[in-house]
Amino acid sequence: GTWQRIDIPSYISAEYVLLLDADTVVVSPFSFAAFGSNVTGTLGFSSELQEDHVPSNAGVSLLNVPFLRESLESFHSFIFSHTSPQFDMGPSDQGAYREYYWNNLTFLGAEFNVKPYY
Repeated sequence: GTWQRIDIPSYISAEYVLLLDADTVVVSPFSFAAFGSNVTGTLGFSSELQEDHVPSNAGVSLLNVPFLRESLESFHSFIFSHTSPQFDMGPSDQGAYREYYWNNLTFLGAEFNVKPYY
């Protein structure tokens, strides 16, 4: 099911989607206002490491749907031309997103992806 996220731009008619993996626990109410006035015009990932400010984990993703829709065909070509599920920046769809969109990725604050053991 993790690869299904690549089709979000084909089926969702909203400006933004907040994608949460099935193992995500939301601990308090929030709205899109929590992302601030400079909400990403592209896509944003957080990090699993509290001290790391590199957009590396797609488990909590803020996706700008019109941006993704514009690049969907070339993103699909990029993915389907690979002969392995391993990408230079990680495995599976997360690696594909990071590698293809690296120059467009923004960092979501660590509060959006905190592990309970930190």
